[in-house]
Amino acid sequence: MLIYSLCISVYRVLNVYFINVSRFQSSLKTNELLIIHTEFLKKSVGSINQKLSDFDDFKNQTTYVFEKIYDMISKNDANRSIEYIQNISTDISEYEFEYFCENSVVNAILSKYIQKARKENIGVSVRVCIPESIHIDVMELCLIFSNAIENAIDASLKIKNPKDRKIIVLSNIQNEKIYIKIINRFEGKVHIINGLPYCSRHNHGIGTRSILSISEKYQGFCAFEAKDSTFSLIMVL
Repeated sequence: MLIYSLCISVYRVLNVYFINVSRFQSSLKTNELLIIHTEFLKKSVGSINQKLSDFDDFKNQTTYVFEKIYDMISKNDANRSIEYIQNISTDISEYEFEYFCENSVVNAILSKYIQKARKENIGVSVRVCIPESIHIDVMELCLIFSNAIENAIDASLKIKNPKDRKIIVLSNIQNEKIYIKIINRFEGKVHIINGLPYCSRHNHGIGTRSILSISEKYQGFCAFEAKDSTFSLIMVL
């Protein structure tokens, strides 16, 4: 009887211990996600604000620009005026946002990272249908896209032949669920351990852990797959 009572006591102590450990781990995950979320917001808002500030400066120079073009044309300096207009067009393109979906916040983030990929000569295909109103935190959705695409860019840049660098971004909504699939090519080996891509580099992998944490928060589905030199992130939220 004494042994039985001791066993019950030990069981209760262990049960309380593991519950507390589980809560502590969950708290760590939440805190880590909040830190990542905050840093992401700072970077994104800072980047967009900088672009808007630069664009405001550019607009303020509009009068000067047209005066200079008029002066060149009036002097029959066609070659210089054409060259100047081409340079202005290039400057304007730096501030353009591509249209991928109805959700303006998601669209801004996609535009930023897709342009980044294309500047690195990576082939990108995008089919995304996300409305303005969605059932999850839009910044967490943006966190998924930004981390996944940035990881895909990093993996693509390690491919020696630029023609083999490809990223596909797919997302839509069905039955009030958000479906996401992001695919990229890679060279070498990718190990999936405990459901996550393994990397020995310090602080690398925080992005994939944050993606998984968001999936768990919404009781969704998240899977990372690496097969035949193709890496895929599949999510349902």
